[in-house]
Amino acid sequence: MDSYLVQQQLKYKSTEWAIWYCFINFDRLYGLCKHLIYNLRECYFVDVYIDMNSILNSIFINKSRIVDYNAMTSAFINLAIHYKDFFKTKLNINARVFLVYSNNFPSRPRELITEYNYTNYLKYANNAEYVDLINHNCELLGLICKYIDNVYFIYDENQETAVLIKEIISDQYKYRVNAVGKYSVKNGFYPNIVITKDLYDYQLVSSDGYTFIIRPRKTDGEDKSWCVTKNNIYKAIKKELGSSMNNVPEYYELVSSGLLPMFFSIAGLKSRNIKSIHTYNKTIDIIATAIRNNTILNEYNTDPEYCIDTLSELSPKIAENRDLIIQRYNAIDLVQNHALYNMTPSAVNLRSSIVDLISPMSLRRINEQFFKMNPIELNKL
Repeated sequence: MDSYLVQQQLKYKSTEWAIWYCFINFDRLYGLCKHLIYNLRECYFVDVYIDMNSILNSIFINKSRIVDYNAMTSAFINLAIHYKDFFKTKLNINARVFLVYSNNFPSRPRELITEYNYTNYLKYANNAEYVDLINHNCELLGLICKYIDNVYFIYDENQETAVLIKEIISDQYKYRVNAVGKYSVKNGFYPNIVITKDLYDYQLVSSDGYTFIIRPRKTDGEDKSWCVTKNNIYKAIKKELGSSMNNVPEYYELVSSGLLPMFFSIAGLKSRNIKSIHTYNKTIDIIATAIRNNTILNEYNTDPEYCIDTLSELSPKIAENRDLIIQRYNAIDLVQNHALYNMTPSAVNLRSSIVDLISPMSLRRINEQFFKMNPIELNKL
């Protein structure tokens, strides 16, 4: 058999295959990004965030084979290089790439909802071999990324990945000056693109005017990845769940992305073991009705209890589950969780991960020593 086919089959069965799956081809990426990065003449930088947890979840599901204990590290670095190369060669934009990892078992949400993300917790608890593999590669990434220009590894076990990403997005100037002070950012404009397969992360889209999600998806060998913006966020959720996009009600476009934690609190969020109280369509219909009646603001609500009480007038089920929905909201809400994280020592220490100790010689030695089977593509840096 052709050696290339053998290699591809090996990667399909191995742990790093889950990472290679997220290499969106340049033509598809260009079609997605040209609409996101509108006004290219004023766009000099882009920050790309790769949610490692959402990618690695599939190795537990598929019982992937461990072939090369270090291959996960080189695959993630090559994924970062892939996106840097795309933005530079296709759009002439400098990209920083953040490889962000957490196991998504934060303590506060689990105190509010005991079953929070329990299914994934069991995956980690019952698969010590995979957990050891991930921890080993996280250590390698922490060591190596410091030597790669504008590629950073961010790690915190006790947070949602999206919280770590939001911390950097919320004060980009601080984090950019720390890492790449040699660059100037005209008008403070540059977009954030999050590569993820996790619905929880969709809350990041409402973080500011320039944050988008690209969801990698390949079906039958065809790249069907899509982008998520403020305008299509609820349709994208239906698409993620495999629902038909035909005859999607118009009110899906009415509801603000800022209401997403309220939506998840009622409609459910399977990836965090939160069951539905109403179907997705019914939940959107209720929220849209309240917006049309001018009884709730069509934006992020700083008083969720008032919002839930208002929605209760439109649904006996919401009224019956009022206290549960409030608990869910407080557990899910990215804004609250980020505000709490921002007061911890971990948030202060996060900046220490964003440094550039550029050393091509050290990087070549590391590549030759640790990644002979799956080398880092240094020629593209």
